[in-house]
Amino acid sequence: MPSFASWLLTSGLAAVASAITANDSLVAQQIDTQPFPYDFPQLGVNGSDLFPMRDCHGFTLEEASIDEIQAQLKAGRFTGSQLLQCYLERIYQVQPYTNAVLQFNPDAMAIAEALDAERKQGTVRGPLHGIPFLVKDNIASKDKMETTAGSWALVGSVVPRDSHVVHRLRQAGAVLLGKATLSEWADMRSNDYSEGYSGRGGQCRNPYNFTVNPGGSSSGSGVAVTSNQVPFALGTETDGSVINPAERSNVVGIKPTVGLTSRAGVIPESLHQDTVGTFGKTVRDAAYALDAIYGIDPRDNETYAQQGKTPAGGYAQFLTNQTALKGAVFGLPWLSFWQYNDAAQNAQLMELLALIEAAGATIINGTELPHYKEIVDPSGWNWDYGTTRGYPNQSEYSYVKVDFYNNIRDYLAELNNTNMRSLEDLVQYNLDNAGSEGGVPGVNPAFASGQDGFLASLATKGEMNETYWQALEYCHRTSREEGIDAALHYQGRNLTALLVPPDFAPSIEIAAQAGYPVVTLPAGINKDSHMPYGLALMGTAFSEATLIKYASAIEDLQLSSNTPWKRSLATWSGYLERNIPPALGRDTVPVTARARRAGMMVSGNSAGTESANEAFPASPRGPGECTDRMVETCPFRPACQDTPLRVRPDFILKYIWIRPSRMAVYLRQRPQAVRVPSRRPAMPSRAHPVPLAVNLVTRCGFAVKLCANFRGLALVIPSPRNTMYSPNTLDVPFEVNLAPAGSSNHRPPSRNVSDSSSLTWRMG
Repeated sequence: MPSFASWLLTSGLAAVASAITANDSLVAQQIDTQPFPYDFPQLGVNGSDLFPMRDCHGFTLEEASIDEIQAQLKAGRFTGSQLLQCYLERIYQVQPYTNAVLQFNPDAMAIAEALDAERKQGTVRGPLHGIPFLVKDNIASKDKMETTAGSWALVGSVVPRDSHVVHRLRQAGAVLLGKATLSEWADMRSNDYSEGYSGRGGQCRNPYNFTVNPGGSSSGSGVAVTSNQVPFALGTETDGSVINPAERSNVVGIKPTVGLTSRAGVIPESLHQDTVGTFGKTVRDAAYALDAIYGIDPRDNETYAQQGKTPAGGYAQFLTNQTALKGAVFGLPWLSFWQYNDAAQNAQLMELLALIEAAGATIINGTELPHYKEIVDPSGWNWDYGTTRGYPNQSEYSYVKVDFYNNIRDYLAELNNTNMRSLEDLVQYNLDNAGSEGGVPGVNPAFASGQDGFLASLATKGEMNETYWQALEYCHRTSREEGIDAALHYQGRNLTALLVPPDFAPSIEIAAQAGYPVVTLPAGINKDSHMPYGLALMGTAFSEATLIKYASAIEDLQLSSNTPWKRSLATWSGYLERNIPPALGRDTVPVTARARRAGMMVSGNSAGTESANEAFPASPRGPGECTDRMVETCPFRPACQDTPLRVRPDFILKYIWIRPSRMAVYLRQRPQAVRVPSRRPAMPSRAHPVPLAVNLVTRCGFAVKLCANFRGLALVIPSPRNTMYSPNTLDVPFEVNLAPAGSSNHRPPSRNVSDSSSLTWRMG
């Protein structure tokens, strides 16, 4: 039998193969001979040059506005399908690093080509014709993509119809490119979790600093827009989930009045607060998206509230320039919000406010919310602050967790091809698949507390009891007519809007409780952490036209001046780091991110990260003063991080906050402690709190003095929005003595200090 080689020679195929090998242009085309700068981030390159965006057929697509893109489409420089391909190439470039896109729409190119055909025949549907976009993975689309809230529990489920907002965007000619990553179940499932993480989507990362909280729960929507993967995106908000990721991604975010945009087809939390918002690099881009999606929808009764309150012709008509600032009057609720914001950030924002005043606006300080002492937690975001103070009937979470139980049942009832029909089913699925879904604490590092948010909702059984209705009434009243509306009517003068720092999360939390609109603008970058922050405009119900007008005026002022306090390109700091969950920064104080926020967190062990570089927050009353929620700080010695923490069993260590040079520790007395009285005179009086001085002495030889009013079960020092945890273990040694403040005896008479237990937490 002839050999294979002999057969090749006699058949002539060997000569053909040799000729192909000698001059194979097809193979040569597959070799990347110039991997830098577009295909690979080059070591040694810093800042925005790490991931430059390719031009699109000779046009600079990076940072291009929707209007600029439409001008190129009209001129014929490229088609909509070619534009889509340019954005896909950008996603291929940065998706392995940012993980902003959870699923691609396999029909996107066909949709773009069909819209090109319409344009060729002279039909242009509007400013979004041919423009690609993403929606958060809790917004339904009736196509080949799934809608899962980032959970494996809903994989394979089939929605009955498009969500109203997706349907409206299809009608506007926009191209649905895919689904954006998010915090699983929009942060509803867990109290201690990694923001931007979901079992199905993995960890979304912020291109300004990969090692820290990207903002959420609409994480991928903000990240995709800021990194130029799409021109605009949709997200959802129950409490902060549009504004927070927008400001942390350095983009514009519009959180509309509840009822302006339909929630039909959106996986719900609370219909009292849920709303669909928009993300764009400019106010105009975000307004175009809002114009496409707002309006009355028979499937969402709340949308009928907008009748007679929305402008004919949409919101883009109100876009303006800096000249509109002349005569505007803004309120600055300093005591309500600003005093608790980061001091260095405030200093930078004050420069921006001075620029706004120089343009002719008046800014009035001290336009406070009447009940700010009751409803604003100085330590940060806490939607269970009423319960923290001892009054669950004053807590937002008291009704949200009930609403979720009922609303998720109604949503699941309409799905096909799934066994998930209730919250009970979801809880059981997470238990059965604890490895991926973190159904129990300590299994999945991104869900440190398991699914305790689900369990808290499950415990209510959806009962709208007296506490539910009292909490709803209280939160609405103190955030609306006795809150934002009162602050907007200052000494008989109607203000244009309130200016608030969205990085201090309670500022936008109050607007969420009210169901009122907020627009956030990029306002600067922290020079140490590289993380952005925003300046937000807050108004009354259905005041979007006013907010968009003056947000665009401020934006024009920023862009036309040499101020550094405006949008800038991402710096891609820490792009090779993959800590899951990412470490926290200053603005996400260690505690739980949802519900009661009980827990502990350690961060700040990675040089160059936000947590390692940002300043430790000062006490709201000044250094050294005792309050019921802040501690004195002292030098911290990193060499002492390897020995275990010891705390007496009659006290609960709630959390510890560590930076390379400073630390804070929070304790809570066990249930026998008394509760504090309400600040509201109308409420029944309670026993006076017992002030205690706590001396914490480490084996490294230094001490921390902690001043606190222990509040028993009511004492939880909550964090701002979006807590995430460091992936490594960090133990700190303490011995704790407790005594009434001013006492020379640091041992309570009936307590045995030597009766202590060693506590170790694994963060991650």
